[in-house]
Amino acid sequence: MNPKVSVIIPTKNRAHYVSFAIKSVLDQTFKDFELIVCDAASTDNTEEVVGKFDDERIRYIREDIDRGVSASRNIGIRNSKGTFVAFLDDDDLWMPSKLEKQLDLIEKRPSVGVVTTGFWEVNQRGNILRFKIPSVKGKIFPAILRKNYVGNCSMVLARKECLEKVGMFDENLHAAEDYDLWIRLAKYYEFEYVKEYLVLGRIHEISISTDRQRVLRATKLLHKKYSRELMRLPDRRKILGAWHYNLGVLYCGCGNAGQGRKEFVKAVANDPFSIRYHGMLFVSFLGSSVSNLLLRSP
Repeated sequence: MNPKVSVIIPTKNRAHYVSFAIKSVLDQTFKDFELIVCDAASTDNTEEVVGKFDDERIRYIREDIDRGVSASRNIGIRNSKGTFVAFLDDDDLWMPSKLEKQLDLIEKRPSVGVVTTGFWEVNQRGNILRFKIPSVKGKIFPAILRKNYVGNCSMVLARKECLEKVGMFDENLHAAEDYDLWIRLAKYYEFEYVKEYLVLGRIHEISISTDRQRVLRATKLLHKKYSRELMRLPDRRKILGAWHYNLGVLYCGCGNAGQGRKEFVKAVANDPFSIRYHGMLFVSFLGSSVSNLLLRSP
């Protein structure tokens, strides 16, 4: 008999992290799941670490080459047997009731395709960097074009059939691939959230989310991908303002305050009543030393 939930952990050369992620899945109060670890050609002892867990629910898939985290997650989805799919990054952790509470919500709402939850992030010293509870639910398209209200993959539980309908993860994206998937899912399905902090994210020197150049490139690709669809929306100017603002933040974070300033000018032009956009335009004249401040801004 197939499990109700398939949990997918993509990993590469993080044997020292992935064991904690696996344990947080095995410690779930909901037990009817399979755990698929997709290893993108690790050269460390990841396979040995996974093999030490004596649990028949764990399946280990080793890839011959690393084709990116999107490809790893897609391999997991294709090999999954559950009705629902949950993702966990190899350096994140779940609270014990995460699956149980999300399942309880999604099974009561047939129109809901995705359930997310709150999270908090810590650095390597254990200091809390930020915490957030989702605030948007229901039919969230086109609101999600303005901002990723859903969160990252570790926060999400989705119906497998919904993931398959929209084409799963875009393997051409090497950052922001989760945001891209949420946009496509939001075209067809409702979103819900559990109003609790059920995911612990860890930020460190090898986190994709800290690779600013990679995030910038992916964000530019996303804007190009959805620009035609955006232009049909009645509130497109406000959404365009948000897009240019986000690009400005990323450019400044990458040390290019001049290009960041150009994006802030476009943000103000599209949404001239935003105090935030005017404020960041002013700050951009202070140079790239403000990049960390800009990147922390909501």
